[in-house]
Amino acid sequence: MNEVVLWARQWPTATVSTVSLSSVDDYIDKLHAHDTAGVDNKMRRNKLYENFGLNVVYDDNKANGHSLPMAAQDLKPRDTWERNIKVREVPEYIRELRMEIAAYRQLASGNKCDIAYLQKRIDDAEKSPVRWACRQLWNRYAAKIALLILCGLGVSAALKKFL
Repeated sequence: MNEVVLWARQWPTATVSTVSLSSVDDYIDKLHAHDTAGVDNKMRRNKLYENFGLNVVYDDNKANGHSLPMAAQDLKPRDTWERNIKVREVPEYIRELRMEIAAYRQLASGNKCDIAYLQKRIDDAEKSPVRWACRQLWNRYAAKIALLILCGLGVSAALKKFL
């Protein structure tokens, strides 16, 4: 729409033809009234035309209407898209995408290694469940057992000195 407005403003004295607004958007809104997340098409449509400077006369409930005749110079081009859209050079963008792809491939490779390691641990556990369970207990409690032994030795040494 902005491109049309910019194009029309090349002829500032030209008269902009009447734009007719249909009640179809109002009907669609009523049809989807149960959808609370839906967008009010009618209001969005009306705001779009009004933002470009069209003076719209509405018939009923802002569902139907038509714009008043106006000069092309009175149309308002919009530049809000510049805040939302970033112009980028294609070669630079392709380089960034390739770097992202390389990073994802490296991540996938690491994931494959992790999966292979974990699968080997599962296979070992299935092959020898008793050995696996003993290893799990050792890994979980070895430090605590060593600490208890050291504490016991320390208490024993202190008792020998005391007695």
